Amino acid sequence: MSKFLRQMAALSKKPTDFPQEKSGVVVESVPPTDSTNRHVSVPPTDSSKRQTYRRPRLRQARLAQDGHSHAEQSIYAALWAAGIPDPDGNRMVTMGLGRLSKVARLSENNCRLNIRSLKKKLALAEVGSEDSRAGIGKTYKVYSYTAILVQRRAAGLEWVIRTKGVKFIERHENDVSVPPTDTSLQVESVGGTDSIRPGIESVGGDAFTLIDRLARIGIHLDDDAGRRIIGRCQSSDHTATVNEIAFFAELKVRQLARRRDIENWPGLLMAAVPAYFDPPATELSRYREGKRQDQEREEQIARQVLEDERSTQEERAWAQSVLSNPGSLAPKG
Repeated sequence: MSKFLRQMAALSKKPTDFPQEKSGVVVESVPPTDSTNRHVSVPPTDSSKRQTYRRPRLRQARLAQDGHSHAEQSIYAALWAAGIPDPDGNRMVTMGLGRLSKVARLSENNCRLNIRSLKKKLALAEVGSEDSRAGIGKTYKVYSYTAILVQRRAAGLEWVIRTKGVKFIERHENDVSVPPTDTSLQVESVGGTDSIRPGIESVGGDAFTLIDRLARIGIHLDDDAGRRIIGRCQSSDHTATVNEIAFFAELKVRQLARRRDIENWPGLLMAAVPAYFDPPATELSRYREGKRQDQEREEQIARQVLEDERSTQEERAWAQSVLSNPGSLAPKG
C-alpha cells in the first residue's frame, strides 16, 4: 500500500478503533441522591418544662436608699443638694421640672413620675404650688434619711421587692400589694435612735451627705462607717469639709471600680480616704484651688443674674443664695 493510501486509512479511523489505555487512577462513582427523601426530624417540645415565673425576693429596706430606684434616687439627691436646711434636719427647695430635669439628667416626664412616687414613699412632700406665670416651680420638703426611715416604719413600709423599679409590700401578705401610705405624716423630732436601728446613733447631715454621694455610685455605708471616715479625715485636717471628704471617697471608688476582689468597701475607704488629708496633702490643695476658682465664677454669674432685668424669681433666688453663702459651692467631683 502506498504512503498516500496509508495516510487516508489512518484519517478514516474512528475513536473506537484505537485501543484504550488503563490509568492508575481509580474513580469511584457517587450514587445519586434523592432530595425528596430527605427528612429532618424536630423533637417535640414539652411546654411543661418551660421555666416558671419566680416571685421577686423580699428584701428589708434597712437604708432609705433601699426603697428608691436609680431614677428616684437621682431626683432625691438633686432636690436634697439644692435644698436649704430647716431646724428639723430636713430641707426645703423650690425647683421647676425644667431645672430638675437638667440636674437629675432625666426627662421632665420622668421627673414628674418619680416625684409622685417619692411622695408616696414618704421621701418628700409638696408644700407649695408652682406659679408658671412668675416662673416659680413647686416647693418641696425633702426629708432626711433618718426622717424617711422613721416615717416608713410608722407606715409599715419596711420591705421591698426589686423588679423594674422598687416596690414596697407587706411582709406577711400572700399577694404582693402596696400598703396605703399617709403622705401627711410629719416627724417633729428625728433625734431618736431606737425607732431606726438599735445600736446606731442618729447621724448628722455631714454623714448623710457622704453616705448619699457614695450610694449614687453603688457603695452603701452605714451611719457608723460614715462617721468614722469623716472623723479620721478631720483628725488629719480639722478644716476638712464633708464635700471634700465625699469627693475623695468617690475618687477612690472610681480608681478601684474595675477590681472585683474588694469585699469590704467601708474598711477600704476608712483607710484610704484619710490619706488624702495627711500632709503635704498635695491633691487636696489642688482640689481646693480649683473649687475656689469655680466659686468665683459662680458668684460672678450670680451677680449678672441679679443685674439682668429678664431674670426670673427662681433665678434671682438662686443667685441670692449663692452670694449669701460664699464658699458653699457643691463639688462636682
